[in-house]
This record gives sequence, C-alpha cells and structure tokens, in this order.
Amino acid sequence: MSLTSTAEIAIAQEIQQSFERKSKPILDTLEYAARSLRALALNGDYYDVLDISACRMAFVLGDISGKGLPAALLMASLRASIVAQRPDAFDNLPRMLKKVHEVFYESSPPDHFASLFFADYNERAGSLRYVNCGHVPPLLFSYDGEVERLGPTAPVIGVFNHWNGTVDEVTPKRGNVLVMFTDGGSKGKAILDGVN
Repeated sequence: MSLTSTAEIAIAQEIQQSFERKSKPILDTLEYAARSLRALALNGDYYDVLDISACRMAFVLGDISGKGLPAALLMASLRASIVAQRPDAFDNLPRMLKKVHEVFYESSPPDHFASLFFADYNERAGSLRYVNCGHVPPLLFSYDGEVERLGPTAPVIGVFNHWNGTVDEVTPKRGNVLVMFTDGGSKGKAILDGVN
C-alpha cells in the first residue's frame, strides 16, 4: 500500500497522533514532559507513559528503523504489543519485552528493527528499573552535577530470532533529572524526587 494523496497522509497522521494519551499518570515524586518533532509527515518514533499500578509507572521510548509510512505502521504494531500487556507482565521486564520482540520479529520485514528504552519507576521503592534495547542511552543528571548513562542491557527488538535482555536499576535521588531522546527528535524529561 502506498500513500499518494494528501488526504491519505492526513488520515495516517491523525491515526498516529491519536496514540498520544488523553490522560497521563500522576505520581507525587515525579514531574515529566515529552515532545515529538517529526522530520517527515510520518515517523517511527514512539514514546509513552504507562500507568502500571498505584505509585508505579513506566516510560517507553522507541525508534523504528526506516522512515515514512512503513516505520509508522511498525511503530503502531510495537506500541500495540506493549500496551496490550497485562499489568502483572511488567513485574518481569525481560519476559514481557521478549514477548514484544517475538511479535515484532514475526510481523516485520527482516531489514527492520526497533531500539527501545523501557523504564519502570516505583516511587514507594524509590527505584527505576530499566531495559535498554540498543537505544541511545538516556542520561540521569544528579543534583551534584554527576551524569549517569543508562546504557544498553539488551539487543534491539526484531533482529535476532532469540532475544534475551537484563534489567538494570538505579535509585534516583531528590531532584534528579532523567533525559530520554531519539535521533528522530522525540524526547522526554522526568524530574525524579526519589524517596532517598
């Protein structure tokens, strides 16, 4: 399928914009903002905030290889496989992301893949658990000027038949700032006022 008319592109853009949530989770120890700047009419960048449970939420940031409509459609598929997860699936991030990988791997062309950063913030525990699937490392800025890179803990989604990842964890302090971004122009910032 190819988009040839302005009307068809407008419809595809409207569908992509509908993915932005109307309501967003609120936590006492967290302020956050996100923005997406498209270079083309359609793109494969993806960000989301998910309400997992009381005092717990997830940040998701991804980038699909390629541009235009094919990347946008793959992004929609990736997003759907993440938001369709049951809340208890987020207790085991590697297992959950392995399922996401399997869906993406089976339903995408062999030359497409996705980098993905998935973080689970628990304000009661004061922890940020994350899996970085080959994504540009987010930066955690501390109040005293230190910067920590949250580097890859897993391969990108959709390349290898067998996928395995590990979880890493940081303990944010009051006033820490987490900056997440893609090369396509999506970025997010979270100010973490941890319990420590």
